[in-house]
Amino acid sequence: MLKENCYISDLNLAMNKLGSTGANAVGNMLENNTTLKSVNLSGNGFGDKDAEPFMLALKNNYRLKDLVLSHNQFSEVGGEFIGEAIASNDTIERLDLSWNHLRLKGAIAICKAMSENNSIRCLDLSWNGFGNEGALAMGQALKFNKQLVDLDLTNNRITNEGALAISKGLEQNDTLKVLRIGKNPITAAGALAILMAIKNNLQSVLGDVRLTDILITKEFEDLLKEILEERPNLKVEHGGRGGYGYKRREVEGNRHPIDPMAHLLDYIQKNNLRLLDLFQRFDKDKSLSVSRAEFKQGIQSTGIPLSNEQLEELLNQLDKDKDGEIDYGELVLGNREQIKKDRERQINTINQIKDLQQKEANKKKLLTMDDLNIKKEDLSDAAWVDRDHRENMIDEGLEAVRSQNKVEVMS
Repeated sequence: MLKENCYISDLNLAMNKLGSTGANAVGNMLENNTTLKSVNLSGNGFGDKDAEPFMLALKNNYRLKDLVLSHNQFSEVGGEFIGEAIASNDTIERLDLSWNHLRLKGAIAICKAMSENNSIRCLDLSWNGFGNEGALAMGQALKFNKQLVDLDLTNNRITNEGALAISKGLEQNDTLKVLRIGKNPITAAGALAILMAIKNNLQSVLGDVRLTDILITKEFEDLLKEILEERPNLKVEHGGRGGYGYKRREVEGNRHPIDPMAHLLDYIQKNNLRLLDLFQRFDKDKSLSVSRAEFKQGIQSTGIPLSNEQLEELLNQLDKDKDGEIDYGELVLGNREQIKKDRERQINTINQIKDLQQKEANKKKLLTMDDLNIKKEDLSDAAWVDRDHRENMIDEGLEAVRSQNKVEVMS
C-alpha cells in the first residue's frame, strides 16, 4: 500500500517489534515511496544485518527528511551500513540513532560519512558506545562538515582524550550551534579544552553547549566569563563546582551557578569588601554574632543570586556548632575552607592534564587502521585513526589547554 500511496507523509511504526522481516519490508517500501517525509522506527528490535535494507532504501529515496532508528540493536556492522547510507543520501535532515550499540568500526563509519554528507542538520548519537575512537573520528568530521547544526553525543563513554579530539574539530567548525556531550566520563580538563576551542574559533556559532553532570573548576568559570563578554548569548550547562547534591546547572549570560559560599566570596571581591565589612552590615548590635534568620535576610538584601535551597546550604556550612547563630569566626572559617577547596580543584586540574599527557606518552600501542581493518586509501587525507595524527592531536590539545590557561597554584 505504502509503495503506491501518494498522501501519507508521516509514518510512525515505533515499538512494534518488526524485527528482520519488518526491516526488509519497510526498507523495500522506502526504496519506492515518494511521499513519506518522516518515519519513526524506534524500538523494533532491529539488529546489525537489518540495517542493510535501510541502507539500500536511503541510496534511492530522495524524499525522506526525518528518520528515527533509536532504541534498536545496531552495533559495528549496522553502523557501517548506516554510514554508507549517510554518505550517499543528500535529503535526510534529521537522523536519530540514539540508544543503540554503535561503536568502533560502526561509529567511525558514521563519522567518516558525516564529513561527506551535506544534508543532515540534526544528528542524535546519544547513549551509544562511541568511546574515544568514535570521538576522534567525529572531531575530524567536524572539520569538514558544513551542514550539521545539532550534535548529541551524550553518554558515549568519551573521556578527556575524546573531548580533546572533539575540541580540535570545533576549532575549525563554523556551522554547529548545539553540542550535547554531557554524562560522559570527562573531567574538568576535557571541559576546559572544549571551552578553549570555542574561544579560539572566531567563526564558531555554538550557542548551546551541554556538559551535563561534568564538574568544572574556577579556571573554567573564568574562561567562560571572558568568552561571555564577547558572546553574551552563549549558554553552557555543566555539573557545577559543588558536585554532590546539586541540581541541573546552567550558565546563561554572566550568571554562574556555583557553590553558595563561592558566590558569597565573589560578591565580596567584586565589591572590594572585607569579610568584616559584610558581616557588620548584618550585625546591628555589634556583637559579632547574628541569628540564622538575620544572616539570611542580610544575604538576600545584597542581591546575591542564591535560591532558598542554596541559602539553607550556606547557613548549614557556616553554623558549625549548630547553635542557630552565625558568628564572625564561623564566617572566617568558611572563607578558609572555600579557599582550600579552590586550591585543591586547581591542583586536580593540573594533575589531570599531566596524567593524561603521561598516559599518552606511555602508551605502547594505540588503535590503528590495521586494528580496525580499514583500508588507508578509503580514508582519503582525513587520517581518521592514524597513529601519528592521533598522538600529535592529543599533544597539541593538551599544550593548548596548558599554555592558554596557566593555573597558578598557591603553595
